[in-house]
Amino acid sequence: MPGSSFQPAGELAGVPQIGVGVIGYGFMGRAHSLGYKRQIDAYWPPKVLPRLLAICGRNGERVRAAAQRWGYEGYYTDWRELIADPAVRIVDNCTQPFLHAEPSLAALAAGKHVLCEKPLAPTLAEARQMRDAARQSGKVHMTGLNYRFVPAIRLAYEIVQSGALGELQLFRASYLQEFRRDPTMPALSGSPEGRGRGVVGNLGAHAIDLAYHLVGDIARVSGVVVNHIARRPAAAGASELIPEKEEDTAHGLLEFANGVTGFVEATQVATGRKNQLVLEINGSRGSLRFDLERLNELQVYLLDEQDPLKMGFRDIVVTEGAHPLLKHWWPRGHVLAWENTFVGELNHLLTCVAEGRQAGPEGASFEDGYKAALVGEALRVSSREGHRVDVQSLE
Repeated sequence: MPGSSFQPAGELAGVPQIGVGVIGYGFMGRAHSLGYKRQIDAYWPPKVLPRLLAICGRNGERVRAAAQRWGYEGYYTDWRELIADPAVRIVDNCTQPFLHAEPSLAALAAGKHVLCEKPLAPTLAEARQMRDAARQSGKVHMTGLNYRFVPAIRLAYEIVQSGALGELQLFRASYLQEFRRDPTMPALSGSPEGRGRGVVGNLGAHAIDLAYHLVGDIARVSGVVVNHIARRPAAAGASELIPEKEEDTAHGLLEFANGVTGFVEATQVATGRKNQLVLEINGSRGSLRFDLERLNELQVYLLDEQDPLKMGFRDIVVTEGAHPLLKHWWPRGHVLAWENTFVGELNHLLTCVAEGRQAGPEGASFEDGYKAALVGEALRVSSREGHRVDVQSLE
């Protein structure tokens, strides 16, 4: 119209695109899909853009709906065809644990970069095979341990790395849910698809990974791994009860290679707890504490701050632009949510692919996913055999 200042914005030119194929359209498929879609918003101007080429699932009607809902160009009902697509450079495996190994190994063999959700695999042998294949591939590989990308966790990592806590001495992590407290829920053991969905891999992997990430290598463990609901229906609505082999609770004493001692626990039968992950690190000069239910906060105590107004634990609200990862989001004081962790995790994956570098130490590699599986298996062995286990003895 005459006198209008309107000008066409034009296309976003000169930004490389990376073809992405996602396997799985459930809970994690949704989280990852939305994480990819937020890249251009959070990381502007973008260095690289994900091209959502295809999503894959066994139910054609549902996966088609998922593709439409999240803006994929198309869909597959066979993951082998997705991996064979030459335009797909990143394969993002968001399936259940029993389907983590085979597609991920096939993708690495086909020269794709791979992100696989945790646990890396339902068995230690499969996790080891995936780690070895990733090492040999030269491709970027990540395990979906997204809590590394919580701003408060990243700040905790930076504080530990700075030496402000002094010599580290103690670590504790507790991950509590009530997801399987109902004894009428079907046994995971009743179907091959239940493999690897026990609490050690499902929740314990996060607690163990944060122990590795924040403190260091775990040398020895003593574990108690149990099923408080030992028998469950064989299937939904069935009267027959069968033994449940996928554990619902795990406790472990940890001895780190650097002399730190600690404790991890995870359960899915803690009545009233929806998703509580709490960790604390104590050092000779200070301590820090994080609670996932207070995602934007980190509690810190430093002996050096003897001003009476600073003594005791300080509650740092990590919403300033100078705090880790916050420059990509909102004005100061505006909190982030759980799903923002996937935006950061996936940006890290895309950046590593674009720059030709591996995911660590910020992101969790297949090596890190394997370490979590190794400690998890050591907890099971210790519980079953009744003695302390040297983690490396299971290599």
